[in-house]
Amino acid sequence: PQGVKDASSALPGMPVFEVGSKDILTQSGVVFGALFLWVLAQGVSNPPGFDNPPGLQTAIAVCASIYLMNKRNVVLSRAVGITVAMLTIGCLVGGGVENILRVDIVPLGGLSSPSAVVTEFGILALFVAASSLY
Repeated sequence: PQGVKDASSALPGMPVFEVGSKDILTQSGVVFGALFLWVLAQGVSNPPGFDNPPGLQTAIAVCASIYLMNKRNVVLSRAVGITVAMLTIGCLVGGGVENILRVDIVPLGGLSSPSAVVTEFGILALFVAASSLY
């Protein structure tokens, strides 16, 4: 029907994967690498049985992802949508990995924080979004 065609043509297209320029990869690599290490250090420094969720690091990563995509001339609403979608995918994957590893029961090296494992995957997904999706 004509109404369905009109509605589907008004929807935005799917995100396109394209490797960013060397400048974008360097900037996003430094920002998200530092956040990744900060979350890892926080997860390792927590005593066993105590979990301090890295909310500040996640918020900074979301803002950095939106900023870097906006810098690549991605419309703000699309940048927010891609960021939220990739954060959700990353956290779902991280939750699955944490469910398999169970770092709260058997620590992985010094890492005994389940939320740190989930956040690591969320930040990794945001790095992919900021550096190569538009």
